[in-house]
Amino acid sequence: MASQHIQVVAPPSKDATVQAFLQNMRAHNEPGSVPLVFGGGQLHAEMPFLLNVPGAPLPCREPAADFEAVNAHFSAQVHAFFNGLHEIEDMAAKQSPDEPALIDADRGLQPAIRIGNQVIESEPDVWGGDRKCLHRAFHSRRLTVQKIDSLPVLNHVTELLIVPEEAFTGNPFGMRPVSMRTPLDLATRLPQLRRLLCPWLWEYFPIPFTSKALRIISRVWAGPWRDDRAEFARGHLRIKFHPCAPDGSWYFSGPRGEDPYPIGFAITREEHYPSGQEDDNETHELMSEEEDEYWDDAPDIYELRQPDMFRIRPIAERVNPLLLAFALSLQRQAMPSLQDAELFTWLTWRPSKERAEEYEGSDEVPPSSGVEGISIMFRWGVRYEAPAAGGDRKGKVIWYIGDDWRPGDEVMRAFKDLVGGQGGEGNMEWKEFKFVEEREQDPEDFL
Repeated sequence: MASQHIQVVAPPSKDATVQAFLQNMRAHNEPGSVPLVFGGGQLHAEMPFLLNVPGAPLPCREPAADFEAVNAHFSAQVHAFFNGLHEIEDMAAKQSPDEPALIDADRGLQPAIRIGNQVIESEPDVWGGDRKCLHRAFHSRRLTVQKIDSLPVLNHVTELLIVPEEAFTGNPFGMRPVSMRTPLDLATRLPQLRRLLCPWLWEYFPIPFTSKALRIISRVWAGPWRDDRAEFARGHLRIKFHPCAPDGSWYFSGPRGEDPYPIGFAITREEHYPSGQEDDNETHELMSEEEDEYWDDAPDIYELRQPDMFRIRPIAERVNPLLLAFALSLQRQAMPSLQDAELFTWLTWRPSKERAEEYEGSDEVPPSSGVEGISIMFRWGVRYEAPAAGGDRKGKVIWYIGDDWRPGDEVMRAFKDLVGGQGGEGNMEWKEFKFVEEREQDPEDFL
């Protein structure tokens, strides 16, 4: 139940919304003027007033019940807006051929939803002064539209704009952020939608306040917005790692153990970040000395730009510690809300000409398409699915690491502990590689 600090005004009804649409059209379609069609209208979504009641000032942080009232009010306005548009579509469908068209057949409807700022009715010091608290100026909870499935399907909407009223004023105080899924939810009710415009859903670059307190209050990762970090992908962990480790070594070798350049190299200021300006003459002399590398019998520049991609076999002493750390991080007590987690990388077989000749006809490498220069790619990794509520509480581990390699014993024990201890072998699944030429060919694997 909302507190005494919320003052909600009833949103307009469907009929009132339709009358507002028609009245606006009549104002532009005076006798003698060129008739205008209905473009789609605008919803100016207003937020309920927040009251600083004498003797009972607003709490510093917004209670969940207050936000639910605000969100329900926003949702009701969107429902009334969609219902009004649906009524206009029905009216257009019942028009006779002799009447001026209510909706342009090609353009369709292009409605806009503009979200107003949160307003507080109270003494002037609410945003500062003696109060000295701006938690109410920066809102952390995101607006959503409730009961999406009960919204009417609008068959004439071709474009939808969603934006805060004061998106580009440079004043973030009082703006209500919108959930990233809200535009997508609304799009499910618009089968003819061509453009979904969300120029600003209240993301902005951090403001470099000199006040440390303001920096904490206004930044997602430091202050009240930190709850927002879990809103978009709660319960799902997806880690893509690079085949090259941070120390410069590689997690993978060639099929026969090839591991050139097995360690990294130091980045030095003198060699990699030289001071001063480039010496043109020195560069010209260097070019002259290396002329044979760029002219005459030098390789084609296309070949020079193609790396020798051959690392597709795990190097146990480097990969096992990574897999073990991943398994240990998934313990239930560490991530009680986790639903699934995945650790993976993309591996590519596109060797140099010389290396390709060495492996010609070998079954040690992925099957080739037969076209020279085409990459063969596949995902390598492991996926963990946490136990479902009310299930056997064992979860599941899915490996896609090939048929001829297995993790070390310590790694296997750690993953078995996640799915039922030593008896958890039955909750492990081993999948074959899916070879593709482009990541987009497999939508499930594409990142």
